[in-house]
Amino acid sequence: MINTKNILAFALLLSMNVASHAQDVKLMLPIGHQDINGFGGISMAQFSPDGKLVATAGADKTAKIWNASSGKVLHNLEGHNAQVNYIEFSPDGKLVVTAANDYSAIIWEVVSGKLVNILVCNYWAVSYAHFNPAGNQVAAQGKLW
Repeated sequence: MINTKNILAFALLLSMNVASHAQDVKLMLPIGHQDINGFGGISMAQFSPDGKLVATAGADKTAKIWNASSGKVLHNLEGHNAQVNYIEFSPDGKLVVTAANDYSAIIWEVVSGKLVNILVCNYWAVSYAHFNPAGNQVAAQGKLW
């Protein structure tokens, strides 16, 4: 079943990208994230710094990197054991960090989709993880890596 909330969120991001990059409007459906127990398929989405990619975090324990123009999934990021709550590109767009309910944040390489590092938070689900402006440190749940 298609979750219209997810489609609208992805369409809004797409329209924002179209407005900022003067591209033709295309309808793309976020096929790939599954709706788990009614929590919705996509937890959040974010454009890369250059606007060419979209990264999504999902309730299905995965994150995905998409081509913003074609809507094609470039990488399926699998490594979390619970819902992925958040995803963020590094300032240079070469890495993404995901945060999940499995007490971890994971850093991924954008070009290859390879896992770079697992950051473990011992006591809480991780709601957010952020790169510093230089892109060489990540902060999550009161920890700095």
